[in-house]
Amino acid sequence: MRLSRKIIIPTLLWFAILLIALIIGQRLTITVETRANESQTLDHFQQMFNDEIKTQSNLALGLANSIASNPVAAQALARSDRYTLLAQTRPVYQRLRTNFPIVEFQFYLPDGSAFLAVHRGKPEEATATSTSVVNAAIASQHNAAGPEIGAEGLAIRGVAPVFFNDNFVGVVEIALNMDINTLQNLKDRIGTDFQILLLNDALIAANAQFAAHFAGPVPALSGYATTLKQPLPPQTDLSSFYANVLAGTSQTTYIQTLESRQAVRAAPLRDNNDSIIGIVEIILDRSDIIQTQNQRLAITLGVLALALFLGGIGTAYSVTRTLAPIDILRTAAKSITEGELEQPIALETNDELGLLARAFNTISAHIRQVMDTLEHRVAERTRELEKRTTYLQATAEVARTAASQSDLDILLKRVALLIHERFHTYHTGIFLLDATGEHAVLQATAGQSSNEILTSGITLRVGTEGIVGHVIQTGVPRIARDISDDPFYKPNLLLPQTRAEIVLPLKVGNRILGALDMQSTDPEAFGSDELQILQILADQIAIAIENLRLIAENQAALEASRRLYGEVSRADWKRLLEARLLGYESDASGLHRLDTSQLPPPTADGLEIPIRVQEQVIGSIHAEKAPGESWLPEEQEILSSISTQIAYALESARLFNDLQERAHREQIITQIVSSMRETLDVDLILQNTLQEIGENMPFSALEIRLGTPPETPTEEKA
Repeated sequence: MRLSRKIIIPTLLWFAILLIALIIGQRLTITVETRANESQTLDHFQQMFNDEIKTQSNLALGLANSIASNPVAAQALARSDRYTLLAQTRPVYQRLRTNFPIVEFQFYLPDGSAFLAVHRGKPEEATATSTSVVNAAIASQHNAAGPEIGAEGLAIRGVAPVFFNDNFVGVVEIALNMDINTLQNLKDRIGTDFQILLLNDALIAANAQFAAHFAGPVPALSGYATTLKQPLPPQTDLSSFYANVLAGTSQTTYIQTLESRQAVRAAPLRDNNDSIIGIVEIILDRSDIIQTQNQRLAITLGVLALALFLGGIGTAYSVTRTLAPIDILRTAAKSITEGELEQPIALETNDELGLLARAFNTISAHIRQVMDTLEHRVAERTRELEKRTTYLQATAEVARTAASQSDLDILLKRVALLIHERFHTYHTGIFLLDATGEHAVLQATAGQSSNEILTSGITLRVGTEGIVGHVIQTGVPRIARDISDDPFYKPNLLLPQTRAEIVLPLKVGNRILGALDMQSTDPEAFGSDELQILQILADQIAIAIENLRLIAENQAALEASRRLYGEVSRADWKRLLEARLLGYESDASGLHRLDTSQLPPPTADGLEIPIRVQEQVIGSIHAEKAPGESWLPEEQEILSSISTQIAYALESARLFNDLQERAHREQIITQIVSSMRETLDVDLILQNTLQEIGENMPFSALEIRLGTPPETPTEEKA
């Protein structure tokens, strides 16, 4: 008995000491691992927040660039035309604000002064001061974006330069609100809390007009937004902590209250100029982590105690059988840490190790499910982004093609083909209203049976025939995801595989020019997310069509003016040539005036170059060379050029003489009228008038009679 005690008691003591040492070591190991995992998690959340800032900045910048690329808006800004600029951008703002948290939509001039606040909806002169992002974009004439404190709060600003005719005319600014909603959306995605603190000095510099939402942890900071039910309480012992953060270094601290245990990562919040304007705090709830840590410790302690007990009192066989499941679990845990989640743990026992194995299997299955879900979401989101990017690129390409064409038929054909190729449509058609505005006529097609459809001469009555007629009447785009359920759909026998259709109005202002018809064999081809991009595409086509119409009208008016001027010029030259013929001759004896009525006939060796004005021959240059000498091409070219210049000079002289004659007539009339107005006496008026007319007009006799003239035979008969 004593021997057994000597063996058992020291063994138990050694086992107890070893167990205590293992417990302490395991506790330290779990604590270190937990802190390391927490640090990695906080690093990941901090990176996700930074990525969100970049995403919002790129979004704001993309919206600003889409506005800056509008040629009509650029022209209005270049001309300082607030009304046209507001009319162009206000509808865009109203559409965008339904999908994006836009708080500011403004235009600035190159000197940094605010020109128009579109979000206010009034054309009066804007009074806002330019921000650092705006100043940076103006100084560089390039894009600029980033977070910045404004008068109304913290916002992500995107500023794009606006050019008109390659001249820098200003910038457009889009500001996306960054408030509690932004943080809440981020929390819903990644599952942790955020809190934003702003520097009081930055608020004063930005002339902020909003009050702090809660007290900051230190006097230099004010609370702006938090997803916590209650903001973190001020900590008097964290002054140096926040001072290090404001100096530019991210810091991590741990806060414990009666209700919760939290890990707080504080990182500096920087604006576009890389200046620190506040702090973003990422709050990680440690309650579940600590609970998991304790569970791991408890499980580990149970396993260790069991292993040590059986190792002390059991046999090698028992030890081997006991340690075998642990080795299985160890291998499985290592596989899980290395990302191998497909192989389940084959341990079918009813003890704690079996429960742990089933827990491992459950955790592995859950992790696989989460990873599959995340991969699916990432792939789906990537496809959506790729699709939107493709749509935007195709829209820009169509806009460039539309802007480079001067012929309407070629423009419509190329645009239809480009839309068909880039958007992978089954059929694309462009309809334009006829002169009456009552019918939509198909002008260009691309895709399935395009030639047959175009030659069939499709004409749809506005308001009564097809989706096209309905859209042109209402001016509102329409998507038919299932054509069989759409009451306005009109089938086409040449397009039997159409399953979805979208029709967008071609509008310039409030005037509808026609419609863009796109059909697809995929019922999910057209969605509301792509509607805005496709409407921008339709607007670009409409603007190009309207520009070509205006160019054609201007060219027609110019051609009419040219024809009228040519007719007047030819009539004047005919009158001048009938009144007087002029001619001069230069020979060895000098310069002589010619009697053009008795000109000798041209010789065979002579060269006759006509002088033309407005396609009318008013004279000629007759040149002769010594007999036997031939004319060189350079000599003929020189005489032709001189003939052209003589025509220009004679036409200019004729115009000048016309102006002199008109001025002389106006002077005579003015002089006579002035003489008439010098008196109110009837006799003097008549005398002065006769005297002035006689002095200025070559009449042999002139009378002015007052009284009723005798009736002529025609008048008596009437």
